Order: sequence, then structure tokens, then C-alpha cells
Amino acid sequence: MPWHLLWHLPDRAAARSGLKVRLALNAPRNRQATASGGRVAKPGANEVRSLDPTREEAPMTAQGGSPVIDADGHVLEPRGMWQRYLDRGLAELILVPEPGSGLRILPADQNPQARRPHPISGTVGGLTGLAGAVGKPADDVLTGKIAYDDAPAGAFDGAARLRDMDIEGIEIAVLYPTIGLSIGNAPPGIAEGLCRAYNDWLRDYCAADPKRLVGIGAVPMTDIDQAVVETRRCVRELGFHGVFIRPNPYGGRHVDDRWYDPLWKAAAELGVPVGFHPLAMWDMPGATLHFDFPDISYAAAAGFALDSMVTLTHLIFSGVLERFRDLQVIVLESSGGWIYTWLERLEHHMRRLPSLRPGVKRGALQQFRDQVWVSFDPDEKALPAMVGLLGDDRFVWASDYPHFDATFPGATAELREVIAPLSAESQRRILGENARRLYRI
Repeated sequence: MPWHLLWHLPDRAAARSGLKVRLALNAPRNRQATASGGRVAKPGANEVRSLDPTREEAPMTAQGGSPVIDADGHVLEPRGMWQRYLDRGLAELILVPEPGSGLRILPADQNPQARRPHPISGTVGGLTGLAGAVGKPADDVLTGKIAYDDAPAGAFDGAARLRDMDIEGIEIAVLYPTIGLSIGNAPPGIAEGLCRAYNDWLRDYCAADPKRLVGIGAVPMTDIDQAVVETRRCVRELGFHGVFIRPNPYGGRHVDDRWYDPLWKAAAELGVPVGFHPLAMWDMPGATLHFDFPDISYAAAAGFALDSMVTLTHLIFSGVLERFRDLQVIVLESSGGWIYTWLERLEHHMRRLPSLRPGVKRGALQQFRDQVWVSFDPDEKALPAMVGLLGDDRFVWASDYPHFDATFPGATAELREVIAPLSAESQRRILGENARRLYRI
């Protein structure tokens, strides 16, 4: 079943199988204890990135003793994980057999949009391989030389992740999904089951060391009531420190729609942030779909920042942050050098046309200082300039490990070089103290 068609089939498929779309999620699952999810890989495939144990490890603390915290790292969901963690009825409904492995998998690689031709060679490669291509030529994914299972072992397994963090000098990693970035947009019932399965697996991944591996939950955004239920479960039962959604309209609704209010209220009451994490896909309204970006470079380079700018504008202009003063939101993986200019522009228009914002008492800059956080890539040279303009207490850094555009090892070295001109206290905050406050670690 092609991945892009999956979301359009539940009513018909459920009728055939005798299931309702709102599946009973208390049925027995196929889950086993291992978080590796029954992944079948090529011999040695996920050991390719094993590192020299004699390599000198980077320091895990900033000057002043604060831990170094990666505010947005990623896991890769083992392909066989879904058949273990999904509700059995839902697994039968949506998973497809993988020839040769015996696994039943989510059909992500069958998505025609994920197999767009390489713009130069014209050959086709599954883009999911880019998810774990850190340290490797990305073009080898696009030409089919590197696949999803060739990612570093730490992407799939918590214990292996800790070893990679030791090498990188990261004390704590805050973890977001990869395939799971898209599951909250599935139809009601299906999204609920997928998010629950992913979150359960992530809990087991983090069990390797819950003090160092911090989970961020996926929530089913096509049913806001269930999104609230899963948010509460993630925080109260699974021990996660936040939830994420994408900076795109769910069900055609922008984030200024009152439909989202129960989620904002729940996150604020629980004291956890909502991260807005973009995805280079053509499955939701947003820049990538609207402008018909032809490949993943357009989608990631331009689409991420554009979607984040639009979403932040809605949050500030509409009064969402005014109505939920305890809500904290994060702009993720969209670069950060644009943030001051954008806020300044919003502030200017709020002053010039105040009648359009009758319920908004604070300007854009003040709302940012009170409730908004921005993540920077380790090598973004604009970070010190943004600290000079906006202060040092709303910025965090993100490795993006193990995705193709990450640096490993060496991300923390890049970051330390970028922030070297800043004061020791500013460096301490950016390396980890801000993320500790943000995620309440």
C-alpha cells in the first residue's frame, strides 16, 4: 500500500476488516521488551559507525558545571518495531509485508513522493536512507548506495546512543522521531495507535538511561481530544518532557484556530513545551506542498524556515501566547539567524496596526522573551549576533543526529567554536543550561 494512500484508506479498509477507525487500543499488542524492534539489517549494517573506543571523548559539561544538552536529536524507528508495538488490529490494517525479511512494516519507502529522482543523475533512491546518513555522502542515498538500515546503531538503540553521546561530549539528548514526525497527521484512530506505539517504543529506547535520554512524545493531531490524552500519558506515565507537532495546518487549521486550545492548555498545565518540528514531506499544507518544491533540498532548506516563520506569526499575532501565558513553544530545525529580523518585522506591524490585534497586549519581542525558544545548528555563525540582539536565554542547540545534515562526531566542537566569542556564562547557557530549563530536566 503506498504510504501516501495509507491515510486515505482507513474507512474502507476498516469496514472490510470489521474494525472501526476508532480502534480499541487496549487490545493485546505484539510488543516485546526490546526497543530494537526486531530490526533486520544487513550483516554489520548498523555497526558501520562503530567508533574507535580509544578516541578521546569530548567534555560533557560547559564551563561552570552545567551539562551539555542536545535539544533536538533524533531516533530512527526500526522497521520491525511497528509490528511489535502496534495494536494487533491496527497492525493488520496498515502494515505491509517486506519481501525477504519476514517483517510487516510501515510502507514509508513506497511513497512516490519519497522516491523523487536525483536532480542530477536521474536515478531514484529511497529518501528514508537520508535519515541515518550522518557522516556519509548524502548522494549515496539518492543513488541507492545507502539505505535506512545503514544508519549508526545509536539511531536505533539507546545503549549504543549513549556510547555515541560519550564520544560527542553530550551528557543529555532530547529525542524526537524520524518516521514518527508524520504519524500525527494520520486519520483519527490510526494516528492514535501509531503515536501510542511510537511513544511506547521510545520509552523503551530511553530506558537505557532515562536520566540521559529524554523523550518527546508524538500526539495524534487529527483528534484533538486524543492528542490531549496522549500528551498527558506521555508526561505522567512515560516520563517524557514535552510533545511535538509540525508547523503545518492539521485538518486545514492554522495554529491560531481555537481547535488547538485544549492542547495548549494541557501542555501549559503539565509544564512541558510544545516543539514545532518541520518535516521535508509533501503530505501537509505548507511551503513544500504549496510551492511544489521539487526535491528534499528545497523542502529542508527553504520549507522548514518558511513553515516555522508562518507558524510563529500565527502564535504571536493571534493571541495564542497571550491566552496561554504558561505555554512554552520551540522553533526547531529551521535555523535561527532570521529570528530577530522576523520578530522586528512582526513588532513593527503590531505597532502600526494595533486594531487588528485587539487581544494582544505584548509585542512580538516580549512574547518571544517570555514564551518562545529557538534551536540553532552547531555551525550557525549567526548565533552570537542573535545573542547580542535578543539575549542568551532563549536559544538552544541541536545536533540533528543521525540525519544526513548532522555532524558526527564533531557537533559540539563546531558549536564551541561558534560561541567562543561569547561570555563564559552565555556559552554555559547555550551548551545546556537553557535546554535544562526549557525541558525541566
